Amino acid sequence: ANIGDNAFGCNNITEFFVDDNKFFCSKDGVLFDKSGTKLIQYPCRKSSEAYTVPDGVTSIDKGAFSAADLLKNITISNSVTNIGDYAFSQCYNLTNIIIPKSVISIGEFAFYDYNNLTIQGHARSYAETYAKTNKIPFIYIYSVSSLYTDTNLKLFYNQPKNSIEIGDVVNVGADYLRGNSLGML
Repeated sequence: ANIGDNAFGCNNITEFFVDDNKFFCSKDGVLFDKSGTKLIQYPCRKSSEAYTVPDGVTSIDKGAFSAADLLKNITISNSVTNIGDYAFSQCYNLTNIIIPKSVISIGEFAFYDYNNLTIQGHARSYAETYAKTNKIPFIYIYSVSSLYTDTNLKLFYNQPKNSIEIGDVVNVGADYLRGNSLGML
């Protein structure tokens, strides 16, 4: 079953409710395919300012978040590999989106018509390439736990008082890394 492109537009929909359907389901008011692997549509007038795409979702459909202008922050789960065309277009208040390394495809105009968006992602990821190609600010995400396995190690920058314990997620911009060295304590 296929709903079709932009079937819902933005008609003040605040949630989707699907009951006993063999093709679709809803989770927290968001529309998915029955298996829950494709996020089809986020309701454009859902009152949340933040949303995390659930684990298990592998693709975000074309226009899935289009005109969801109440959203400010989105975190995409590590299971997602594909983001469709116009997926986040006209999300005027979206300022931050975290895109994991698992994403290997971002469709055309996925972030069309935005205001102050910053993409966060990993170095040498598809998200970084996409952001740079489309002149969208990009902030690097570093997972300290992926760098070191000894939980007694600490990572610090400049001064020991600014130490960060292993397991914490560190957001460090490229300009910061160019001017500062990281070391082990």
